[in-house]
Amino acid sequence: INIIDVKCNHRCEGFYLYKLPHLHHEPVQEGLKYLFMDGESEGWMDGKTLVNDSQSAVGRTVGPLYEVQQLKINQPHIYDCSIPASLAAAVPAMAQLCKHTLGRWDNTSSSPSNRSVSLLSLAGTEFINFAKGASFANDLYHSWVAPTLQSDLLVQFWRRSTGILPSDCSPSWKVLNIDLISPGQRVTFKATGDHSKWAVSMGGSAGSGTSSGWVCVGDINRDEAEERRGGGTVCRQDAAVWKAYRSAALQCETCGGEVQTCDKAARYR
Repeated sequence: INIIDVKCNHRCEGFYLYKLPHLHHEPVQEGLKYLFMDGESEGWMDGKTLVNDSQSAVGRTVGPLYEVQQLKINQPHIYDCSIPASLAAAVPAMAQLCKHTLGRWDNTSSSPSNRSVSLLSLAGTEFINFAKGASFANDLYHSWVAPTLQSDLLVQFWRRSTGILPSDCSPSWKVLNIDLISPGQRVTFKATGDHSKWAVSMGGSAGSGTSSGWVCVGDINRDEAEERRGGGTVCRQDAAVWKAYRSAALQCETCGGEVQTCDKAARYR
């Protein structure tokens, strides 16, 4: 699981959290450990507590990630929701979302099938939020994120499902599935053992005039079923963050179905 917090005070620019998977034959608590990176670090650091601790980076996060309109496009299936009457008038869109508690969305609604917006942290850091609904009916990464960012992408997602989309080298942009991961070179695991969903550009963004690449963290897998599911991703261009994620991607699936180092897979046609 990857989490980004983009609402910070004047001293920080958000943080990234990578919850490590529970590997076989290890104590359950090993699956609650996480790596952490913020604006003052130059790479992944070990979390000081477990991810479910109230004092963890997640436990101390109080800022919202998405604006409500983006959530409406995502069409979330809400388990429980309660807004005091004193606040309902101030946040009518959120109150409307609450009506979908344990319910299904009507895909004939007037909401757009997808929308991207720019989010700005209090420190002035820009993020791009991509939100899609079920009616988008296409691969989030190859059909939308890659061409918008003008970047080839390596994508990590949960691989134990049916209808997995293969790496895509069709014209314009490559999107390769990551197969082996080692964040911070602290622990190495297969994509089939990791539920996190993130993407990293293969190199610096084309035409950007900077060596900074893109990192996107979200909630959508590359499979046929999730082409018809609401969700999205949040992307940021930053050299240190890009280096941390790009170096974590060790092996990727080529567009011929072979597994090679991600550098070699990126050269495959």
